[in-house]
Amino acid sequence: MDTDRRDYEYYEERAEYVNFEDITSSEHNANIFELLVAVNPIEWNKKIYLLEEEIDGDPDEFVVGEGDDLGWLGFFIGRNSHIVELHIKYFPAGKDKMNAFMDGFKHNIWLQELYISTDLGRDGYESLGHMLRNNDALVNLCLHEFDIDLESARGIASMLSNEQYKSLKHLFFVQNDLGIGGLTDII
Repeated sequence: MDTDRRDYEYYEERAEYVNFEDITSSEHNANIFELLVAVNPIEWNKKIYLLEEEIDGDPDEFVVGEGDDLGWLGFFIGRNSHIVELHIKYFPAGKDKMNAFMDGFKHNIWLQELYISTDLGRDGYESLGHMLRNNDALVNLCLHEFDIDLESARGIASMLSNEQYKSLKHLFFVQNDLGIGGLTDII
């Protein structure tokens, strides 16, 4: 079954029986799934970094590979109450992968800090708006070190529209290339 045809209920019905090695590209990523489902995770800094390649091999580095099912990752992050920070430094291209991830991720109501340093595209930012509406804990949202095109700027504007966010106190744009048109749309 393709990830773009799965909904939240699909994951919920199968979560108890899923084999993490079957939905990940590495043992290391399977270990991160184990942390996400643990009732009381031990020795975890409660952060996850989505990366294109390993930085220093820390247990919080989820290196996105060909065999990683991002729908399952979004689902388990979405229902995790221990994770405090999520750093999205890489996300593979493709609307289907983004939608699969966001369908589960938007259910997270405990995440306190979100750092994005890759362009999620208009659809990705609009999906984040759903998470902002439901999340009572997110304090910091930082978009940093990537180019924001006009379509993404409009997605960011949609994400922030109508004061959908309940707890967001700080919105940071750090070292982004954002044109005047994009800035106008966001403001």
